[in-house]
Amino acid sequence: MPSRYLCDVLEDMRKMYETRNFSGLMGAIEDAQRMASRMEAGLGDKHSIEDYEKRVSEAKRAARAAEKEQEVAEATLAEKKEELKALNEQIKRATHTLKKTTKVDTPCPVCGLYGVACECGHGSP
Repeated sequence: MPSRYLCDVLEDMRKMYETRNFSGLMGAIEDAQRMASRMEAGLGDKHSIEDYEKRVSEAKRAARAAEKEQEVAEATLAEKKEELKALNEQIKRATHTLKKTTKVDTPCPVCGLYGVACECGHGSP
């Protein structure tokens, strides 16, 4: 059966009414109902696709925002690593200087550290 449009089926129904020949009316009603159901399903599919595209767009937007946050976090992490490196270097230099200036060979009996580096304030014996 060749494809027909809903308007064609309705035109056939008008002709049936004009001629008062209702023998094909039930078939025409079924065709019209089938075509209208397809149109409704198509509209529903279009609505579903629009919703899907909207969700995809929102997800992409959220992903871009997360990527930007990650870039900022990575930059901050790199800065903190550099700060940590600098602090470790300062500690090494201070420890080296302290070892050079401290002539104490025996550790503090309380905390176990040498001379000026003693944390408890007792110093070496």
